[in-house]
Parts: sequence; structure tokens; C-alpha cells
Amino acid sequence: MGLVGQVRLLVRRTVLDDRHGAVGEGKRTGEDLDHRAAAGNLHDPRPAAILLSVLVLTMFHAGIVPTSAQLDRMSDESLIEHLVQVRGIGRWTVEMLLMFRLGRADVLPVDDLGVRKGAQIVHGFEEMPPPRMLREFGERWAPYRTLAAFYLWRVVDAANPPKPGAKPVKRSQD
Repeated sequence: MGLVGQVRLLVRRTVLDDRHGAVGEGKRTGEDLDHRAAAGNLHDPRPAAILLSVLVLTMFHAGIVPTSAQLDRMSDESLIEHLVQVRGIGRWTVEMLLMFRLGRADVLPVDDLGVRKGAQIVHGFEEMPPPRMLREFGERWAPYRTLAAFYLWRVVDAANPPKPGAKPVKRSQD
């Protein structure tokens, strides 16, 4: 049985059976897992993985999570609009996906504190620019706003060198 078949079977056993009153003792529903996760009581990673699998499969079949072929054809904004519908995924998360996984060249994550702080340092603003101002200001960097974001992050790193003896921080973009 393939992955999709296993997830479907799992959905039937954990969620669909509950709707028909067939959940026995010891079984967990998706809703129960959701409440336990929200309360911080989800210690066993298996239910979280099950819930994530169910969520992704549901979103995929609903057309919210695009296929890899669709990803290549979608604009940045269209992809953001699609993926922020998934619970727990916000604009910043999708922008990081666009930059680091899909290699999109014109993404400026204006809500990112590092990007905002870098713009403040480079342009001598008294305070970090608000996202709306940075979005307008960043228009001049098109179509290379991703590169601008990389530079702004490095400016912040250079302005705040690590203390002597501190362990280097491993970052996903390094």
C-alpha cells in the first residue's frame, strides 16, 4: 500500500469513524489531536505526523496545495494566497519557501525583522521601517529583491558580531 493509501486508511480510522460513532477507546480523532496540540499536550510525535499527513492530503485534494508543476507556473503572490490558507502557514513562511526552495529572485519579506533592521542600518532610518514603507521603498530593488534581502540580513550580522568565545549559529541559508 502506498503513502496515499496509508494516509486514507489512517484518516478513516481516526477521523471518519468518529463521525459515525465508531471510535473505540484509545482511538484519537483529528479534532482531539488538535485540542491536545493547542493545549501543549501532544507529546507523542505520531499523532502530530498523522494530523499533518491528513492536513496535507486534504489540502492537496482541495486544490490548496499545488503540485510541483503548478508551483513553477504560479506567480509569487498567487502561491502566497494559496498556501496561507493552510493553518500555521503565514506569508513569511511562504516567502522563505519562495526564496530558499524555489529560488525566486524577486521576493522581499517585509515582515522579517532582520530585513527591516538591515534597511534601518543601511539607509540610516531612526527606527526600523514598517512593512508598508519597506515594501514601497523596496520597489527600487526589483527584480532582485531576494538578493537585497540577503544583503540586509548580512548587514545586521556584520553590525552585531558574535561575542568572543560564542558558538557560531548554524542557519538554514548558510
